[in-house]
Amino acid sequence: MREVLHELNEWTREGEEIAIATVIETWGSSPRPLGSKMLVTRSGKMAGSVSNGCIEGAVFEEAQKVLKTRKPKVAAFGVADDVAFDVGLACGGHIEVFIEPFGAVHEHLLGMINQDRPVTLRTNLVSGEADLIEGLALESELPRREGDLFIHDADMESDDGTSWYRPTRVCHVVPGGEYGWRSGWSKWPEYYFDSLPAVADTGRGSPAGIVAYNHFMFPVRYHGVLFSADWSQGRILAIKLKRNGATYTATTETFL
Repeated sequence: MREVLHELNEWTREGEEIAIATVIETWGSSPRPLGSKMLVTRSGKMAGSVSNGCIEGAVFEEAQKVLKTRKPKVAAFGVADDVAFDVGLACGGHIEVFIEPFGAVHEHLLGMINQDRPVTLRTNLVSGEADLIEGLALESELPRREGDLFIHDADMESDDGTSWYRPTRVCHVVPGGEYGWRSGWSKWPEYYFDSLPAVADTGRGSPAGIVAYNHFMFPVRYHGVLFSADWSQGRILAIKLKRNGATYTATTETFL
C-alpha cells in the first residue's frame, strides 16, 4: 500500500471514488510481484502498477465496472508466448488481480499506515469482506512466513496392531531435533524421552506430498494451512497450525 500512499491520501482528501487493484497470483512471466497495487479513480486517474502494457488498460476498465457496481471481483489475465510482449509480459504467463472499491475499512487502514502503526488487512476474495488485525497479529494466517520446516512422517504398516506401532504424523523439524527416525521396526516410540513430539498424529496412511497453502481462493479457514496427500487412504488432509511457544500444535481434517 505504501507505493501508492501519497496518491491515496491526496485523492481521498479530494473526495475521489477509488478502486484498489492488487496482484494476488502470478504464474510464469510477471513484471510485478504479489501484492503490487494500482489505484484507479472514477474520474480516470491512475497510480501504481500491476503489470505493463494493455493489461493495465484492462484492469482500468474492470476497475471502472467495480466502482459502478461497488462489487469486488478477481480478474484473470492469461497470455501466450507469441503475444506476451505486446501485452506487457516478457514471455507467456498468467496473473490474477483483485479489484475492490475503497471503503471504510481501507480508510481506517490508511489512517493507521499514516501513523506507522502495525496492521494487517485480511480480505475474503470471494465475498469481498475485509477486516483489520491491529498490532503484530502473531496468530493471523497471512503475516506468518517464518520459513519453518514441516514433514509428514510415514508409519510402518507391518507394525499396525502392535504395541510399538507409530502412526503417520506431522512434525515441526528444528535444528538438532531428534524424532526417532530409524530403519523399519526400530524407530523410536513417542514416549522416548529424547524424541521430540509430533505436531499432530494422522493415523494410518502413506504421505505422498505436502505443501503450504499461500493462496486466497479457498475459504478463509484454509488460509495458511498445510495440505498433505495420503495415497493409501485416498485423501488430502488440511493441517491447521497454531503457534505454541517455540513450536506448534495442529488440528487436521479431511479436505478431499
